[in-house]
Amino acid sequence: TDATMPLLTRFAIDNFIGESRTQGIIWFALVYLVLLLIKASTIFFLIYIAEKLMLNVSHDIRVTGFKKLQELSFSYYDKNTVGNLIARLTSDTHRLTGILSWGLVDLIWAVSLLTFITIIMVNLNFTIALTVLIVIPALVAVSLFFEKRILKSSREVRKNNSIITSSFNEGINGAITSKT
Repeated sequence: TDATMPLLTRFAIDNFIGESRTQGIIWFALVYLVLLLIKASTIFFLIYIAEKLMLNVSHDIRVTGFKKLQELSFSYYDKNTVGNLIARLTSDTHRLTGILSWGLVDLIWAVSLLTFITIIMVNLNFTIALTVLIVIPALVAVSLFFEKRILKSSREVRKNNSIITSSFNEGINGAITSKT
């Protein structure tokens, strides 16, 4: 439905505005409304599935991670602070669930949208479609360039977040120990 909306707009401009007529506008409006309802329901369905998947995967990862942390030796906790472990577990769980749920939904949506848009462009005007599609290799190169920089920055942020969380945890545990 995303790919057909511009075609419907084109039809409306050509037939209703360009020719200054209103004959058939009711049927056009009904078709447009039905497509909008289909679009809204599919978006709702995709969001619902992605959120449900994200919650279930997140729960499973956290339970498994907690069980694994319970099995580790005491010497492991001497080398690694609890705050650091909590920050990493939380951050990694969030990233994984985001990739598995929203990454999957975004991938399906983007691939299908680009496929349909490409088919429509080629059918409308082959020369202009090729002109537009020739830019794709440059976009991929720029995306890869920035992806490496963003990944490096993201890792640095996660490391700093882990240090801050660890410091807070040690401070809280220190206060509890002092009170005791």
